[in-house]
Amino acid sequence: MATLLDRLAAKDWSGVAAMVHPRTLEGFRASQIRTARATERARAEPPQVGPPDAPPEVRAWFEAQRKKHEALFATALEAELSGAQTLAELETLPAAAVFARWLAANDPRERVARVLAARGVTSPAQQGAAEPFAEQRRVLGAVLEDDSTASVVFVAGPAAPGQGDPERRKGVATFRRTEAGWRLWDGWGETGIFPGSFAIGFVGGGEDVEPELRRAAERVVSWPAGAAPAGHARIDGYPGGGRPPRGLVVEGVGADGAVTRVTIPPEAFQELIQILAPWDAAVPAAPPGPGPEGAAGGRPEGGA
Repeated sequence: MATLLDRLAAKDWSGVAAMVHPRTLEGFRASQIRTARATERARAEPPQVGPPDAPPEVRAWFEAQRKKHEALFATALEAELSGAQTLAELETLPAAAVFARWLAANDPRERVARVLAARGVTSPAQQGAAEPFAEQRRVLGAVLEDDSTASVVFVAGPAAPGQGDPERRKGVATFRRTEAGWRLWDGWGETGIFPGSFAIGFVGGGEDVEPELRRAAERVVSWPAGAAPAGHARIDGYPGGGRPPRGLVVEGVGADGAVTRVTIPPEAFQELIQILAPWDAAVPAAPPGPGPEGAAGGRPEGGA
């Protein structure tokens, strides 16, 4: 914990990311990509342009709103992840780099420094005006829960001198042992360990989602012949570790026994979810199948 705090104080963003558990970093990366994809969808929605017969001043107002809309979504990703300007670029970054960029973009000292730079304040002495916005974190103690888990209690508060003795906010950080040493997993409390974050784990999720992903990868949804050919759908080629599978395989069997197979790549999953989500409450769930060859939930022989 002391090493992590030293690196945080020194604004060594990559060094801080190296002290975070790999699964927590992967969860953070996934959440950032989900947010960026939602932003891209919102950006793609055409803004209102006003009725064609509206007075000129009304149409001018709608045009101004359109420009604000474009400017907002053009800068949202870069503001959240320093230096990443497109979703495609974000998706190529490893988890540690995504988190390091998030730290650089959201640290209060960096935010103030960017505001000062935009106003032409660039000298190191003047940039030092950002330091009072830093928060100081101090470890109170640690408890070893078992051989692989430790909890660290810390306090956080303003680092600027002359502010008396303000109430310090407390937090608890959970660390887990890895082959590389102790790494931050998640935590809770009145404050986050990282300035600008509301939760110490910053992703709500050192939570281990691997079992859930494994269950989803093993599930097969089947349907009998009816309005559409009989068939089934399943995840193909899940490599583990939260990484994307090869795709979603959908197979249909025609009346002549011919099998039609389509593989939907993981890049299309989000759009597919958007298409299916509105039907969640409108379409009743299929009952579980009786066995490996049954209906929804069954697993045909040889399924991946």
